[in-house]
Amino acid sequence: MRLHVAPLNSTVEATGKILDASGEIPRAPEALGRKTYTELIESGILKTTIDEKYPQALGINGIMERVNIWGNSAWDILVNEHAKDSPFFTSDFASGIELSDDPRIINRLVPLAPDLALRIRPDLDARDLNMDAAFKAFRCRLQTPSRSEVRAINQVIARCGEELIFFRDHHDWVEPFVNKHRFFRVKPVTTEIKTPTGYTLISTIRVKSTRDRH
Repeated sequence: MRLHVAPLNSTVEATGKILDASGEIPRAPEALGRKTYTELIESGILKTTIDEKYPQALGINGIMERVNIWGNSAWDILVNEHAKDSPFFTSDFASGIELSDDPRIINRLVPLAPDLALRIRPDLDARDLNMDAAFKAFRCRLQTPSRSEVRAINQVIARCGEELIFFRDHHDWVEPFVNKHRFFRVKPVTTEIKTPTGYTLISTIRVKSTRDRH
């Protein structure tokens, strides 16, 4: 709900600016300085509010499409051979996001146990496949990440957590590690590109620092 409100906000505001430019939205009353919709939005006087239940409903409606994409994608089965002293974490976000070579694609890291995790590498071509739950394009490979790779995976998981990080064993390094990466969160990022006929909006998610809030 939190992650998908911002893109909808941007869509509403961009639509309003297009209508404003074509004269479809009248100027504000004298009390607001007779400003245009665009001026009110850009000055912060006017704010767009999206009911969080709406993106939630959109997400629920698109569950099967998302399952179809992930089920017909490439999966890495990550077996942690260093779980005795460097187990995988998990969090209340349940997964971590990892950038790929394709800027349109974000890998998902899903920890299942201290010694087992998945990396799902979404295949956009899966959108054209039938949603029959057969997952005919599914493929996987087994990987044994090095100790440094396990640490990098735990960093992603720790930075993507909302409020809670879970771990099995309280090693000496765990608390300093979590403290180092606690001031991060998954946030929506929307880029607005003006075009001759309106706006193009590119929305994605990224791990961003939250230190400006503390």
